[in-house]
Amino acid sequence: MVNYYSSYYQHMSYPRVIATMDSFRSVNKGEVLEGTMGEKVDSLIIDSGILTEKTDADITKLIDIQRKHADIAVPPDEFEDVEATVENTVDWMDRSKFSEDECIFPLQGKTPDDYLRCLDLLEKEGIEPKYVGLGGLIVKNNAQIRPVINLVPALRKRGLDVHLFGLGINWINDIRRLQPTSWDTSHSVRLAIEGIMLNADLSKRPDCRGIGSWERLAISYWNNHQIEKYLEAPWTATRLGDFDRGQ
Repeated sequence: MVNYYSSYYQHMSYPRVIATMDSFRSVNKGEVLEGTMGEKVDSLIIDSGILTEKTDADITKLIDIQRKHADIAVPPDEFEDVEATVENTVDWMDRSKFSEDECIFPLQGKTPDDYLRCLDLLEKEGIEPKYVGLGGLIVKNNAQIRPVINLVPALRKRGLDVHLFGLGINWINDIRRLQPTSWDTSHSVRLAIEGIMLNADLSKRPDCRGIGSWERLAISYWNNHQIEKYLEAPWTATRLGDFDRGQ
């Protein structure tokens, strides 16, 4: 069983791995993480993973994990809720004492205008983001996703780095067109769990159902490598852990 999976693709000068609070346990900070081409992974991002419960104890645990393990931290946000996301971020910043340079600030909303309003409200609260993420895409349909990710050029013109949270590879041509700073997906690993390998054009090969978990690990790396070549972006990193060797 895969308890942790995450892939992170980017156009910056070094690769990174992104993990949620619940999955960080399989990442040893002292361990050398490698991308699919053997390159060293220089940064670990720890995302809150949208905490379902945001009690004082939950936030304290998140901050403790991020302070101990994260090179870059992501504040807790709320699906499509601008005000709650801003409130959570302000509280998290006050308690965590991270600087703006150490964070990716998730923006939330239902419409593109909501996302921009979320950014404006953060700035009014005295937070000056340098790296923002367009969050909540996973709960939107295709017609809702496209106008949101089309905000990337406008945000880049404002001097911001932009991350896209949780897009599937069906958006890969839009990613190539928009050139965000970074994006993350679990798509290659999800396909691997089903025994599906990708061709060079990202079409699906005949499946390999019934294979063991460590073979699935190899397939996930293969899938990432195919995506990497397709994007011509050699900064792809995957990290998996807690596989059941007995499968």
